[in-house]
Amino acid sequence: MTQPKDVFNTLAIDIGGANLKACFVDKAGCCLGFSEPFTICQQVHVLVDALEHLLNQCPQIPQRLLLTMTAELCDCFADRSQGVRRILDAVNKVVGDRPVYIWTTHGCFVDRQQAMGHPLSVASANWHALATWVGMQHPDQNALLLDTGSTTTDIIPVLQGQVAADGSTDASRLEHGELIYLGASVTPLMVLQDPDERFAICSEWFANMHDVGLVLNYISPQADVLSTPDGQPRTVKAAGRRLLRMVGRDWQSGQPEQDIQNIARQFLTRMTSRLHQAIKRKLDEYTCVEMLIISGSGRWLLDQTLKRFDLQTRVIYLEESWGNDQSISACATALIKLYTSGKLNNKTNLPYT
Repeated sequence: MTQPKDVFNTLAIDIGGANLKACFVDKAGCCLGFSEPFTICQQVHVLVDALEHLLNQCPQIPQRLLLTMTAELCDCFADRSQGVRRILDAVNKVVGDRPVYIWTTHGCFVDRQQAMGHPLSVASANWHALATWVGMQHPDQNALLLDTGSTTTDIIPVLQGQVAADGSTDASRLEHGELIYLGASVTPLMVLQDPDERFAICSEWFANMHDVGLVLNYISPQADVLSTPDGQPRTVKAAGRRLLRMVGRDWQSGQPEQDIQNIARQFLTRMTSRLHQAIKRKLDEYTCVEMLIISGSGRWLLDQTLKRFDLQTRVIYLEESWGNDQSISACATALIKLYTSGKLNNKTNLPYT
């Protein structure tokens, strides 16, 4: 699709708690998606440096910035309003007087002044940006958008082109089962404890879901460079050690690979069971759904979860039309597409302060 002239050299950023994800449109109209690990609760003091590094990866100097975020929820901030304002302060230091437009859960972009004045309107709005774009692409159909990242899974009904989520804030989305705190990388395996099952695990932060993906070869060691619970490398061998520790065992020389893989499969079974239940509840609630739309860096986990369904529903992967990099940075990519569609609408009467 031909891009409007003023979208050239535009950078969209999705500032999450574990990653910075971005999409850049160069002067030829080509989109470049990229993602970098950034644990904001531990690195908030260098957020400006991280954003500058992100800008420096663009082939040309960005002339405007599109922004969405979820990092304001992190516990390095006193509350979400402070988090939004601190993030916007960091952005201001990097971009100077260049235009910045922030997506709101009211379905439009606002400028920095409006976002500062109504921080909860832009808090955790990235899911809404992606769902809004999905609705624009499927105006006459009913879809369920499934986006799994490193930390969470979004389950969002998009009906007849409209975002039909019951919740808009983190709290209400958790309550309505539209935000599930289960992801394909950062999720600690101890949250999968189930005292009613014989597969007993330690309630300690010994391993993450990323270790399961490594051992089962669903992801590569290079797919994520976030720190590990024990500070050891993200290799299959080190991941195996962490998984063994989760069940109270030590790695030994000559440890059978099949033994470690069986443990990993037990954790995967528990994870996909939880996600299956959450997705099924929404499918039971919205029986009109005609298609599932899949995005995010955790596609492999969704693929394994969907095997639990006897699906007659059409499944669409954003990766197939956008490519892997833009699918991983799906919410940032959606910002670009929304901007080109004319979603800039400086509303002044936003209800949340």
